[in-house]
Amino acid sequence: MNSGEAYAALYRESPVRRSKFSGMKRHAAALLGSLAMLVLFYGTVHADIVYLKNGRKFEGIVKSETDKAVEIEVGFGTVKLDRGDIQSIERADENGIDRLKEKWGRQTEARLKAEKERQYAPKDISVFDENGHLFLVTRINGRVDATLLLDTGASTILLSRQKADAANLDLESPKRVEVKIADGRTVLAIPVMLDTVRIGDAHAENVQAAVLAESLPQQGFDGLLGMSFLSRFNFQVDYANKKLILEKRR
Repeated sequence: MNSGEAYAALYRESPVRRSKFSGMKRHAAALLGSLAMLVLFYGTVHADIVYLKNGRKFEGIVKSETDKAVEIEVGFGTVKLDRGDIQSIERADENGIDRLKEKWGRQTEARLKAEKERQYAPKDISVFDENGHLFLVTRINGRVDATLLLDTGASTILLSRQKADAANLDLESPKRVEVKIADGRTVLAIPVMLDTVRIGDAHAENVQAAVLAESLPQQGFDGLLGMSFLSRFNFQVDYANKKLILEKRR
């Protein structure tokens, strides 16, 4: 009997050795099973991946595909790619797509939360002082800048006829209201609604205003910034540091 036959005979005759060897096999099988599960989990593609011939790639969800183009959603929009520029497309499974959508949802929620916090954060707006008055450069309807005198006693924004024309405001209304201007006089004005009013990073929408019915002699500024805008905010006038602090009301 050679040594191999002797070892085999010894193994057959020893139940302890047989039990030990069987345990090793079971342990190895379990380990291989665990590795297979890890490969399955981590190897899962969590997004469709479009590889381009120039080395770039786009990860997302392929929304449509034709002979000429492929459209892929990338979370913040879609990208349309020419079919001729594409090297290959790797497809995600349904679970991967679901996880990707959940990830995008969390990112969108976090972005909206951050934007809301920025929106309501106090805004320090520098103003310039001329003879004790505070003036602010104000953008009207995203079209034109007007230099307005800060006047907390004015109920509304008041604009000169020149700036109203530059902002292309509709002044056809026959209605007239009386307003008091900076020098104390009472004049007629046309009521209007401004789509947007922005001063620095602070802005408000659908703001009541009035436009002088007639052009007045140039006074070095374009109107008054009154409470129709200021009341949208908790505001503080810091004369010492020449600043207006605006915190949007929640």
